[in-house]
Amino acid sequence: MDIEQYLLAEHSKAQCLRIVEYIGNDKERFASLMRSFLRGPYRITQRAAWPLSICIERYPELINPWFSKLLNKLEEPGTHNAVTRNIVRTLQFVKIPQRHQGRVMSICFDQIANPQA
Repeated sequence: MDIEQYLLAEHSKAQCLRIVEYIGNDKERFASLMRSFLRGPYRITQRAAWPLSICIERYPELINPWFSKLLNKLEEPGTHNAVTRNIVRTLQFVKIPQRHQGRVMSICFDQIANPQA
């Protein structure tokens, strides 16, 4: 499955779940979704956020090698509010590594203090 093609083909719950079922707990397939999410363009990032959050909810360990890159995306200037919300939403399903806890807290406080968020 070409995940990006599936993301572009349709934006629906059914399509999202097809992608999630395809990925399962496969690290390589999840990596493909993460690369699409992080690389963009915005439409891909936006559509990848939904299956990404479901995959992480089901298999929280998949996020471990991607934690720093997700936090970098949160801090990236111009990241759309919806993308930020989806990334922060995924954090509720994982144990945040201690080395990232301060950074996550700082990012979340910045979001709370931002009237545009």
